[in-house]
Amino acid sequence: SNIDFGVFRPSTIGDFVWEDTNGNGIQDAGEIGIANVEMTISGIAGDGNNVSLIATTNSQGLYNISDVPPGNYTLTIEVPNGYNLTSGFQGNDSL
Repeated sequence: SNIDFGVFRPSTIGDFVWEDTNGNGIQDAGEIGIANVEMTISGIAGDGNNVSLIATTNSQGLYNISDVPPGNYTLTIEVPNGYNLTSGFQGNDSL
């Protein structure tokens, strides 16, 4: 008899939260990261289980959410007090 096994590799989602000083939605040289920003990925994994994983940016503004199983997710940011979001997908970042 045959016995099949399916396996998957968990993904890692992460990048950079920065102060967009000119508000153009592009990470320009000299724009620094913002520490202690909470990032949450939530949704449904391929096996039907709910997933909610949280990361906080480090002192350079970097975050990393690891061990994300395949599925459909939304990534949200807890915008820090005194800041507003700029428009995303505005072109190629300078960095």
